[in-house]
Amino acid sequence: MTSVSSSSNFLDKILDFSKVSFITFAFSFLLWVIWASLIITAYNEGRLPTGSFMFLPNAARILCICFFGFRAIPALYLAEILGPEILFDNLYGYESNITVFLSIMAVPTALILLRSIGFRFLEHKTNFLNFKNYKHLLVVIIIAAAFNSIFVTSFLYLVNGSDISAAVTYRYFLGDIIGATLVLLFLTFIKIAFRVAG
Repeated sequence: MTSVSSSSNFLDKILDFSKVSFITFAFSFLLWVIWASLIITAYNEGRLPTGSFMFLPNAARILCICFFGFRAIPALYLAEILGPEILFDNLYGYESNITVFLSIMAVPTALILLRSIGFRFLEHKTNFLNFKNYKHLLVVIIIAAAFNSIFVTSFLYLVNGSDISAAVTYRYFLGDIIGATLVLLFLTFIKIAFRVAG
């Protein structure tokens, strides 16, 4: 009986991980497609691309890790590797394999920091996207964006001596915040709309 129960629990965990991975990958890749279309449209119209000022895929990092925990990291990594590879023909080069990992790990780092100073806003998963606790997500977004800027800039400097200006670092910092916040507000609006309609 114990063996059957253990086998059932293991199968449940595998199915749960598969579900989390599918949702995470689909959500992240969708945001990559939307973000890429915005960049390509701006380029074709001769306008300065504004993609770095609103990096939408960052929302997948924040929301999926906050909702699903570390289980979401493998699917996020896969989506963020395949996104540029398919949509931009590997525009970022081999270094992106490491910078993507650093960018994703900025979110758990932010969560660990916040928990260490007393935040407990991720203990309850119900009704996560609402106007009662969205400010907590904004705190995660801002701190993760700061860590991301530090991690990636430091890595590029140490590996190939890239001297990234403060203006570029600041632009990417803001882009992570604005992109994730726009997606969060959009999803919150959809949730409220469904609640009103129902």
